[in-house]
Amino acid sequence: QSLAVQLPQLIALPPEVDLYRTLFPLVMVLLQDPVASVRRDSFKGVARLILTMHGYMTHNKAAFLAADPPSDPPPSSSSGEVSHEQLAVYHEQCLDEVARSINAFINADKYQLRQLWVELAHQLLLYLPRFLFEKYFVHGLLALTCDHVINVRVPLAVLLSGFHDFRNNNSNTNNTNNSSSDLNGANADASTGINTAAEVDSSSQLPLQPDPWEWLLSRPDICTCVDRLSQDDQDVFIHMQRLQALPVFAHVAFASKSCRGRKVPPGGLSPIAFSHSTDTHPASNLTLIPP
Repeated sequence: QSLAVQLPQLIALPPEVDLYRTLFPLVMVLLQDPVASVRRDSFKGVARLILTMHGYMTHNKAAFLAADPPSDPPPSSSSGEVSHEQLAVYHEQCLDEVARSINAFINADKYQLRQLWVELAHQLLLYLPRFLFEKYFVHGLLALTCDHVINVRVPLAVLLSGFHDFRNNNSNTNNTNNSSSDLNGANADASTGINTAAEVDSSSQLPLQPDPWEWLLSRPDICTCVDRLSQDDQDVFIHMQRLQALPVFAHVAFASKSCRGRKVPPGGLSPIAFSHSTDTHPASNLTLIPP
């Protein structure tokens, strides 16, 4: 378990060309450990791995484009060196493979792995910038809204209603007041796109994103998820009812339904279409988080 806790610090140790090869297998082992506390302790390490790989990719892209001229041929292979262009492509491929391996849990036969994915996605929502989470993980939320197992939909309801605990835990900050400028990239690093003015988690040194529920709950596809889960089992409902306080969901009728013996979730099995980031909910101009 101590290894899982120290994972964010271990990510910084290998040379960038060795990060994926040396630590990604360990990340996947810890993520699927039989002990639940070990799995959860590895979540921050997963976030650190994704952020680090994305940072390496964008740094090398920027260095390649800044070269004079940027089309210079890479160093000869006999020198043992690798060009910035090659490194950028390599890290992008590694990042895609990390996301692909994690997202394989979405379609796993065992519901425990699908449940694990939702719990991991909740943590990644806190630490990943919007563009990364939307690119790699939003589609999983849409898919698992239709999951027939209540124990998968419960952590999804916890995620969607997570703004409540987030605000309580950050009540002494002005994250919500600054969220508009942060989402527009005012504090984003020019090379990585990652918010450099975000607060930092003391244990992992990961940047905490400014109220990600501001943008998450303004997506039309996520609003559809809320609609689908609004009338569900009591264990889902006790979390979803928190969304009643948000003006954007004033029209939604939240209720508890008995799902015992049901093989189809109350919201149905029809797929939810992915909304592009330029789409907005009709009521997205309303204050999402109540004062």
